[in-house]
Amino acid sequence: MNSNSIIFREFTYESLQRIEHYRRQTREPLSPNKELAEGQILPKPLQNLFPDELIGKPIEDIDCYYRVEYVFVVINQRKTIYRFSSRPACFLLSPLNCFRRLAIRILTHSLFSTLIMLTILTNCICMTLDNVPDTLETIFTMIYTIEVLIKCLARGFIFEKFTFLRDPWNWLDFIVIIFAYITFFINMGKFTVLRVVRVLRVLKTVAVVPGLKTIVNALFQSFISLRDVTVLSVFILSIFALVGMQLYMGVLRQKCVPQYDSFLNTSQFNMSYRSYLKKIDDEAYWYQDNENYLLCGNASGSTRCPIGYVCWKDRGINPNFGYTSFDNYGWALLACFRLMTQDYWENLYQLVLSAAGRYHFLYFVVVIFFGSFYLVNLILAIVSMSYLHQQTKTEAENKEIQNKKKKQLNKEQSISMLRCQDTTDIPYIDSSINTLNQDNTTTNRLTSGQSSNQTKLTLTSDTDTARVYLRYLRVYCCEWACQWEIFHKFQALVAVFILDAFVELFITICIVLNTLFMALDQPGQSEKMTRVLTIGNYIFTSIFTVESILKIIALTPGKFYRNGWNVFDFLIVTVSLIELGLANVKGLSVLRSFRLLRVFKLAKSWHTLNRLISIIGRSIGALGNLTLILVITIFIFAVMGMQLFGQKYKDKFGKNIPRWNFCDFFHAFMIVFRVLCGEWIESMWVCLECAGWPCIPFFLLVFVIGNLVILNLFLALLLASFNSNVFVEKEEDENENKIAEAINRIQRFVRFLIEILRRNETKSIKYKVKASKAIIVETIEMQAMDSAVSLPENILDTPPDCCPTLISKYFACCAECIPQFLQTQWKSLRSSIHRLVQHRFFEWFIIASIVASSITLALEDVYTRQRAIFSKVLAMFDIIFTIIFTIELLLKWFAYGIRTYFKNGWNGLDFVIVIVSVFGTLLDAFKVADIPVLKSMRTLRALRPLKALSRFEGIRVVVSALFGAIPAIFNVLLVCLVFWLIFSIMGVQLFGGKFYKCVYTNTHDQVKISENVTNKIDCLKKNFTWENSRINFDNVPNGYLALFQVATFKGWMEIMADASDAKEIGIQPSYETNVYMLIYFVIFIIFGSFFTLNLFIGVVIDNFNQQKRLLGVGGTLLMFMTEDQKKYYNAMKKIGKKKPKKALPRPKFIIAGFLFDLTRNQKFDIFIMLCILLNMLCMCLEHYNQSSTYDFLLGLINHIFVGIFTIECLMKLIALNIKYFTIPWNIFDFVIVIASILGQALGEIIAKFVVNPTLLRVIRIVRIGRILRLIEGTKGIRTLLFALAVSLPALFNIGLLLFLVMFIYSIFGMSFFAYVRKSAGITDLFNFETFPNSMIVLFQMCTTAGWSGVYQALTNDQPPDCDPTLNLPSHKGDCGDTIVATAFLVSYVIITSLVVVNMYIAVILENFFQVQEEVQQGLTDDDYDMYYEKWQQIDPDGTQFIQYDQLSDFVDGLEPPLRIPIPNKLSIAAMNLPICEGDRMHYLDILDGLTKYFLGTFDIPVESLVTATSMKTIKDRPKDCHPIATTVQRQRELHLSRIGVKVYTCTFNGEGVGEGENGELTLELYIHSHQDIPFLCDVHDNTQFPPIESDGICLSSGSRHKLDYTKKYNKLLSTPHTDCTIKVFHSTEILFASYQGADYAYSQTICIHLCTQPYM
Repeated sequence: MNSNSIIFREFTYESLQRIEHYRRQTREPLSPNKELAEGQILPKPLQNLFPDELIGKPIEDIDCYYRVEYVFVVINQRKTIYRFSSRPACFLLSPLNCFRRLAIRILTHSLFSTLIMLTILTNCICMTLDNVPDTLETIFTMIYTIEVLIKCLARGFIFEKFTFLRDPWNWLDFIVIIFAYITFFINMGKFTVLRVVRVLRVLKTVAVVPGLKTIVNALFQSFISLRDVTVLSVFILSIFALVGMQLYMGVLRQKCVPQYDSFLNTSQFNMSYRSYLKKIDDEAYWYQDNENYLLCGNASGSTRCPIGYVCWKDRGINPNFGYTSFDNYGWALLACFRLMTQDYWENLYQLVLSAAGRYHFLYFVVVIFFGSFYLVNLILAIVSMSYLHQQTKTEAENKEIQNKKKKQLNKEQSISMLRCQDTTDIPYIDSSINTLNQDNTTTNRLTSGQSSNQTKLTLTSDTDTARVYLRYLRVYCCEWACQWEIFHKFQALVAVFILDAFVELFITICIVLNTLFMALDQPGQSEKMTRVLTIGNYIFTSIFTVESILKIIALTPGKFYRNGWNVFDFLIVTVSLIELGLANVKGLSVLRSFRLLRVFKLAKSWHTLNRLISIIGRSIGALGNLTLILVITIFIFAVMGMQLFGQKYKDKFGKNIPRWNFCDFFHAFMIVFRVLCGEWIESMWVCLECAGWPCIPFFLLVFVIGNLVILNLFLALLLASFNSNVFVEKEEDENENKIAEAINRIQRFVRFLIEILRRNETKSIKYKVKASKAIIVETIEMQAMDSAVSLPENILDTPPDCCPTLISKYFACCAECIPQFLQTQWKSLRSSIHRLVQHRFFEWFIIASIVASSITLALEDVYTRQRAIFSKVLAMFDIIFTIIFTIELLLKWFAYGIRTYFKNGWNGLDFVIVIVSVFGTLLDAFKVADIPVLKSMRTLRALRPLKALSRFEGIRVVVSALFGAIPAIFNVLLVCLVFWLIFSIMGVQLFGGKFYKCVYTNTHDQVKISENVTNKIDCLKKNFTWENSRINFDNVPNGYLALFQVATFKGWMEIMADASDAKEIGIQPSYETNVYMLIYFVIFIIFGSFFTLNLFIGVVIDNFNQQKRLLGVGGTLLMFMTEDQKKYYNAMKKIGKKKPKKALPRPKFIIAGFLFDLTRNQKFDIFIMLCILLNMLCMCLEHYNQSSTYDFLLGLINHIFVGIFTIECLMKLIALNIKYFTIPWNIFDFVIVIASILGQALGEIIAKFVVNPTLLRVIRIVRIGRILRLIEGTKGIRTLLFALAVSLPALFNIGLLLFLVMFIYSIFGMSFFAYVRKSAGITDLFNFETFPNSMIVLFQMCTTAGWSGVYQALTNDQPPDCDPTLNLPSHKGDCGDTIVATAFLVSYVIITSLVVVNMYIAVILENFFQVQEEVQQGLTDDDYDMYYEKWQQIDPDGTQFIQYDQLSDFVDGLEPPLRIPIPNKLSIAAMNLPICEGDRMHYLDILDGLTKYFLGTFDIPVESLVTATSMKTIKDRPKDCHPIATTVQRQRELHLSRIGVKVYTCTFNGEGVGEGENGELTLELYIHSHQDIPFLCDVHDNTQFPPIESDGICLSSGSRHKLDYTKKYNKLLSTPHTDCTIKVFHSTEILFASYQGADYAYSQTICIHLCTQPYM
């Protein structure tokens, strides 16, 4: 942009004429200047040129792109650009109209937008209040109306560019106004659409707040990109829903009712069986468990009814208010979506397994792994990709603008330098120089003794007195330019002390100790402890204060405050001093938590913390913008929920309103925030009870937008930060990491002491050395120097020494005592053992032993322990396996040597497991294994399955990658603990000791308000129990556990309820007396859960990327290729993998041929697809307890569809015969048809004698799998499934690792918690009594589901929750163990949910990005499959050739991106494809040419990529493929044969005939090609061609050609006014013509025959 070329002119009538003039001129296409776009700030070079009198006035457009458009520009006081249409606004007001100019003046004024934003914010605040006066609503509506009128008057309405409705944000305003006036004239009751729709106006803040553009664009792009994922998700969830309907329809209605006999015994009178049936319809007779009706089942593994009860179906409603069921398609789909989102899915999991049996957990495994782990992470991948794309785009735009500004600045500087060079004589230049010299002298005096980088003081004139004073203030107050030499010495001394590395280490230790002191502070501690902590607080605060003061003295304030860490530390010291001064003020104890921020100073020496803080610092802007978007979203949905459901909650519940409601804004805000955290189903159930079906779309919309899209942007933001180049390892300066320097000094001092001690030892031993040793050394040296000494040949096969050199050197003398024969036998034995342990049969035997040992561990449950014989058998097997593994260990020691053995980490793991097994066996032998202290050691046998890690390749690869990530994961875990420590200490300050409450004795139920209990004293006086909540903030460890539950969103409802009810220590809690304390949890969830826990995913993915970079994935070959060559190389690899197959032959039999044509027709496939869709629709219409007529109709329709599919199968069988079974889809269809026929015809018989009828109904579901054919036509969904297919091997390996972890933890669980009393999350089915039950519990907890309930049951270690006096093998009765349960569950949740499951996310994200990159940058396998399918149609015999004439239609019939539509002759010619004998074209040549055409790499020959793949494509051509021509040559001939001649006349007195320089005649010929493109050529003598014996004239190529006619033609041309027709003859013997195309030019020779026939 050249600022000198821009002229600012006021818009007048002449401007309109100028626009018309520009429009009439032809101009080159331009693009709009982004710096001059509407809403941008005028560039600084133009701001200096812009005249102030034109502010707010219409001026001519300054962008050249818009000079031909009817637009003008207005620039306001803030130099913001506004663009308007110069057409009359609303067909009335021209740009020069005074009313329009006034409207423009108002619109462009900065106060106008400020006033509107304040109005919107005020309106939003009013919408959060209850009982707002209607007059206030009217005032807001009038303000919005005035705004719209001003915009319409200034801009126009809609028809022109830059008018009111051309801006999408203005559509929002317009809709709000329309709805407002509709509600004014139409009475809509208490619900007003205005109040709901107007809240959307808060979205206008997005256009005002800078930095939100990238976030919002990423959101919109995500919604567009989620189209394919939505279709795929609906399809997969529909399949799962239909399967669930067939399996569990009506199952969740089963209840336990009294048996007839027991009912008669309990009743006082006899009754008939019919009366009994009527009686048990009453819910009062049903069995209840914990105030809920027990859900039972009659299948194997289901929950059984107690004695005297029987399980009956169709009793009452479904669980959870009747909303949890599979009774119809809608509720089944909602249940599957609930499983996909993992919201309270453990409840549905437990209900179904209780009613249908434990083996139905396989259904949930499939749904969780494919529905949740895959589909939800696909959404994450798309959101992340959209954000990265938008971020890259924004960075590119900013970089472009910066480059333009830099170029402009350089240009201006060069111009100014040239001007300075041109100026030779400046008045008073000498005096100016003298003045500057004097000023510099003065400055040097003032700044003597200071460093060279200090700011120099320059005295100017009397008018700059204020500036001079400011500089004096800076020099003496910030730079401390003191002249006292004593002060400088003192300053240097302080600097030497405070900046020393040991002082830095001391300060770091003080920071850690200060953090520890703060963590020890808790309510209820002793006075002595309080006094110690208080003194420590004073000491540490004093230390940090002195440190800051000394650093200020040493560095001077100017340098001190330039360092961000110093400023940070100074602020913390200031807050600490304020906190000490306000220590006795109530409510300010939270200020202590700010001192914890000092722990972040550890980032100077802690690389991981430094890197993560850098991530936070880099992401703080985007994180703030994203948080603002999150708050706006919550606000919008909270206000909408208030208006839609608030009153209905009040009407439904009255005074007993539930804790989570929409009655006021804060509660609505919290319930929407809860939905965003992933918990939507429970709140929706309550809402459905109040408001009905509108709650479903509302909650689903909140969840999809808030959780699946916006919250995934948090992770996308972190991934973008991890991929940033900012975090490349940088070399640190020597002075930066002073802690490392101090530690290094200490290490050097210790090494110095050790060296002194070694020298003393050497001196004492030196004189005790024997002469024999010297002789031995001399002999060894002589042998080493003798080059003729040769080693035995078998020495290379000899295993290394058994013992390390450190041990064997002391027994070297014993070698002389052992005979040589024994040494030889020993080596032979070790060699044999070495061959044995490396034999594959030995490895297979060990693997079989590992599997068998794991099975025996799984069989040790509560039931086998009751059978003595079986327990003895398992004990014997345990001893046998221990002996086997011990022998394996010893054999490997003999074979490899101890030192070599332990070099392998897997062998070290095996050694630990064997030692543990041997120790456990010894404990059993001495009968002390049941002692509680030693029992935990024996349970370490559960680690024995870890021996399988090194044996299975898939698990070993995953574990190796995981081990590579462990350091980073551990560091991130420590960083998370540091973050959480701040919130934990803050929680102790806020809620410590306040979760106690008064409960009824022997229960955990809080006493009612009617009991009139206000404090602990009242509670104990009335013989109640003063009890603390299980999860509390009484100390920092408990606070960590509470925060962990909040972060995993399990058990957090109870914690937040206790926090909102808490008052003071010793005071009875009251319902929501402190409800605003929930903001603490909101802040923690945003920064402690959304951010820090997502760091795990970022670290895992970043570690995988680093491993790929270290391994150099892709090989060294790709390093030496350009980007285009890499694309072509990858394409060639894909081409070489496949070949065209021979098409199925058409039968000669008439009927079979007819059926063959019919079944191969596309319309037939469409008909079958429609039938599949209709069949699926009919299955969706099925529901529980449907009428007999409805059931009959659905059955009839099902019969019809079965008949259609059977007929289809028979038609294809007749058409294809035995070749029908060569197509996999046909086999699938055949199996489904046979199963459907059996299910229909023999359903009753099979159901009665062979198979459960439920499974027969599932067979019909498999037919829906045919709909997968539709996916073939949808490239986006095909890409998603391809990403899944690519991910399956890695996901399978991760699944094996997850199973192994679950297996080990199930063994631990059965050892520690087999006899725990059933309560909370432990039931008759979900417990640790048996291995299957343990796996069922652990599977749900691998997604963190229900772990808080299991934790509650496992930590019941005191009466009345358990009975420790029971005589059980656990020696604890039925009590749990809090310490063991905490370690067990927390470690399991971290390993599975935060590490292993995040590996799923990492694999899916990585493969999705690779597939997307492959789709965007090159050709995919789907494109080549499409090519071969089309080739099979045109080459049914599989000859690999087609005719040249078929090439154009074949290329046109392909699908994008390989398709070249007709006309494509020139493109085919440009490919220069070889043509073989018989005008044949080979498929590889065509595919190679199409690939080059798509990639635009015509200039890359195959020979340039000397790879096996590219050479293979050449060798794959048949031997009879001999190219005789190319498409370029053939196109020349075809073009020449089509040249037509139009209106060629030659006359002697016309313009075409003249006289040459030597008097000869010339003739001009106008030759027209078949494309009617004329070109002019003249005839001249051409001597380079031999004379032609026919009536032809040879014309050579060139711009102008002349021919000296022979006498033979003089007679012909001597006749005046004779019209001649010129004919072109095509002869392969004498004719060679070329075509001048877009990129090619060839020499041409045209033979023309003249005749005397007149032209007609």
